[in-house]
Amino acid sequence: MKSNIIILVLAAILVAMAIASPSQDRKSWIMFKAKFNKHYATPEEETTRFLIFQKNMQRVMELNR
Repeated sequence: MKSNIIILVLAAILVAMAIASPSQDRKSWIMFKAKFNKHYATPEEETTRFLIFQKNMQRVMELNR
C-alpha cells in the first residue's frame, strides 16, 4: 500500500515535470525508448524506469567530468 502511494506520487511529479517543460532528460528518455523499442505496461512502471534512467544519466555525467 505504502509503495503504491509512493509510485503514484512519483508518477504525478513526472507528469507535472513533463507538462511544465520538457527537460533534456525527458527528451533523452523519449529517444532512448524509441531507439530500443521500449514500452511499459503501466504509467507507474514507466515512471520507475524513467527515474532509474535519470539516475544512470547523472552517474554518467559525474564519471565524465
